[in-house]
Amino acid sequence: MGIRFIIAGMLVGVAGVQAFVKPSVGPEPALPLHLSEYHIFEGRPSDLKPAAGYDVYDLATTLFTDYAEKQRLIRLPPGGHLQRAGDGLPVFPEGTMLVKTFYYYNDKRDTNRGKRLIETRVMLLSNGQWIWGTYLWNADGTEAHLMNTSSKIKIDWRDEHGGDRTIQYAVPSHADCAKCHNTAAKFMPLGPTIRNLRLGPAFEPSLPAWQDSSYTLRQRVGAYLEVNCAHCHNPEGFCAKSGLDLRWGASLTDQRALRKMIKFIGKGRMPLIGTTIVHQEGVSLMEEYLKNLSNK
Repeated sequence: MGIRFIIAGMLVGVAGVQAFVKPSVGPEPALPLHLSEYHIFEGRPSDLKPAAGYDVYDLATTLFTDYAEKQRLIRLPPGGHLQRAGDGLPVFPEGTMLVKTFYYYNDKRDTNRGKRLIETRVMLLSNGQWIWGTYLWNADGTEAHLMNTSSKIKIDWRDEHGGDRTIQYAVPSHADCAKCHNTAAKFMPLGPTIRNLRLGPAFEPSLPAWQDSSYTLRQRVGAYLEVNCAHCHNPEGFCAKSGLDLRWGASLTDQRALRKMIKFIGKGRMPLIGTTIVHQEGVSLMEEYLKNLSNK
C-alpha cells in the first residue's frame, strides 16, 4: 500500500479507497458521532492498525504537542492522487481524508506496556472545503466520540529516560482548531506540505528534521519555526498582525524579535493553542541559534 502522487508527471505508489461522506445536514456534511463509523482501524483500536485504504505518512519535522506521540493517516478516493504545486501543500483530490491520532506510551522505554489514546482529529475535503472534527477516546481505548468543546485530561506516563511525567493535556475545541488552521480565511491542513512530507525513497522532503545535527543550526531553527510557529505567524495566518513571518526561508536575523519570541515561548505564552508545557529542547535550540547570531 502507498500514496498515489504525481511529481512532474511521474506516478508514485498506489491509491486508497473511497472517502467517507455522511449525508449533508445544513451547509456541510455532518460528521459521524463515533470514530468507529469511519472504520479507520482494524482489530483493537488501541493497536492503531490502519484499515485497507488508509496509509501512514510521516513528516520530516513535527509539531510539538506536549510530547504526545502521533499517528498520521491519509485516505484517497478511488483513482485519486496528490498533485505537486510548489513546495507548499499538495493539491488534494475531492474526498481526501486526513486522520491524526494523539497518544502516550505508558512507558516509552517499553512500548509493549501499552498506550493511552487521547484524541483523533479528522479532516475531510468535501465540496472543495475542509471539514473537521475531534474525537475524544474513552478510558478503555475502545471508542472515540465527536466533541466540539475543549477539555483537559490528566496524563501520567514514563518518558524515555525513565522519568515519571504528569500533565493536564489540553484537547482543543472545534473553534480552537480553526484559529491555527486558518490560511487566508480558509481552513487548511498544516503539516503535510511537499517540503515536509516523507513519502519514501522516491520523494524526500526538503525540510530538515530539526533534531538532526548534520544540518546547520540555521536550517534546524528554520524547520522548527516553520512547523511550530509559521502556521500562525505568516502574512495570511491567525497572528498576521504581529508582522512576524516565520515560514521556511524567511529571514531570521532580527535578534530583538527572536529574543522576544524565545521569552514568550519560555514562559509558556506561545504557542497560544496546543501545548500546556514548555518544549525545553525547542527553546534550547533557539537560544543556541541566537547566541551564535549575536557572536557574529
